[in-house]
Amino acid sequence: MNFAWAEPARARWNALSARERRVASVLAGFLGAALFYLLVWNPVESGLAKARSRLASVQAQLARVQEQAARVASVRAAPRVTLPANPAAAAAQAAERKGLREQLKRVETEGANAVRVQIEDAPFVALLAWLIELQQQTGLRAESATLERGANPGTVNGRLLLRAQGA
Repeated sequence: MNFAWAEPARARWNALSARERRVASVLAGFLGAALFYLLVWNPVESGLAKARSRLASVQAQLARVQEQAARVASVRAAPRVTLPANPAAAAAQAAERKGLREQLKRVETEGANAVRVQIEDAPFVALLAWLIELQQQTGLRAESATLERGANPGTVNGRLLLRAQGA
């Protein structure tokens, strides 16, 4: 093969002394290695590092999604609470079990699956226990609540709207 365009470069190379050729060869090798590193190796390496970082992030997201899926499955597998026929009576009975009968001032039925409750000077801890029991045992949960500090320390006055879940 005859490369006419390379002849001037070959003539120039042949005109160099042996020492100049060695220096030029070492310099060409160094430049070749530097270009290989800058144009090939470094981009591949940084792309690989980004891919590893993204993989770790996606694996963490997958773990969270699997955890949430397990929670959903356990909630779906949990036994369903049967809605009370009389939400007002269910709320009053639960209040009596938690020692809140005297503090329960008004219980009004609001629709088929809701009850409006007024409570005064109820111990806050007992009120929370009552709400938890209502939700777990009867399916009634607080849809809205207005609570104010009571006259005695640790007590509250409040108005709550309790509604059956899914209603």
